[in-house]
Amino acid sequence: SMIGEAFNTLALKTPFKGRLLHAQILENEALLWIENS
Repeated sequence: SMIGEAFNTLALKTPFKGRLLHAQILENEALLWIENS
């Protein structure tokens, strides 16, 4: 998704803690996608 792509860009510039947050957001997106399919 666009949100995921934006966070991918940010993740390249953020420290490890930020990458953990990024992974959580992607997981949440995946769960929403599954629920809506």
